[in-house]
Amino acid sequence: MSSAPASSSSSASALPSPFNGWPSLQRTVSEARRKRPSASSSARAKHHRPPPSFEVQELGPGLLTISDVFTTAQCRRMVEAAVARGMTPTNPRNLPPLKGHAFRNNDRLSVHDAAFAAELFDFLSPALHAIVRVEDGAQPCGLSPHFRFYRYRKDAWFGPHIDETQLSGDGQMESEFTMLIYLTGVDDDCPLDPKLGPLKGGATRFHHHRHAALDVEPRTGLVCLHWQLHDCLHEGTRVLGGVKWLLRTDLYFPRLSKVARMATSKAKRTGEGGVKGGKGSKGGGRSCAESLLAEKSKRNSQKK
Repeated sequence: MSSAPASSSSSASALPSPFNGWPSLQRTVSEARRKRPSASSSARAKHHRPPPSFEVQELGPGLLTISDVFTTAQCRRMVEAAVARGMTPTNPRNLPPLKGHAFRNNDRLSVHDAAFAAELFDFLSPALHAIVRVEDGAQPCGLSPHFRFYRYRKDAWFGPHIDETQLSGDGQMESEFTMLIYLTGVDDDCPLDPKLGPLKGGATRFHHHRHAALDVEPRTGLVCLHWQLHDCLHEGTRVLGGVKWLLRTDLYFPRLSKVARMATSKAKRTGEGGVKGGKGSKGGGRSCAESLLAEKSKRNSQKK
């Protein structure tokens, strides 16, 4: 049996020790909340704290972006905090990947911060609650406290891969979306490092079997949400100049029962299941990995 495209899971490396209450991260979300305009004046009568107004765009099945969540100054504050903690190269000698894994040569820093996860989820909840699971109507219920900072220097990239789901510590929640927060972007007027120049390249490229590849360009403060597992084959394209910074975590949903998970798997094989993001979204369909493998098998059989 052919193997699926490589996963980005790093289960071999243990989570870092708890690092709760990181002041820089907490302060960034609080400041962003204060500066975010309210959705409407009527909201003030219904909420103690007006919900922020977010621009959510659905780019395709299981792929959404939320624009201008953080300002350039706020993103740089997070980058500075990560640099102060120290980044670790994932592949300092640019060695080829092990079988079943994707090539990558970025730098990373793992941070475990439950307080920041709760604050960020509360801040983004007006936008996140537009995402509904088709199978049972469930909405997102939290963010993973396991954050990963990624730094991509010039010529760094991450090959095609599929993100694995993550269970919460108590086993009651399971992730279905990856959340990427771009901390630098091609739209930066003043580059993070003037000596290196502005960011060029480094788009996150999504491959969907029914559509042409779709690129999400890094833009400072942009949040990108995409499906995990077999629904979303993607890659981080090569950085051509400057430095790309990302903050990544996972979006939790209530964990499905064993019976519901079996039904979900069957529905996705028949093109009926999945998770939709807002109105008009199409859930499920045959997975990218399944389709790519099926097409490869078909071509091989035709050669014979």
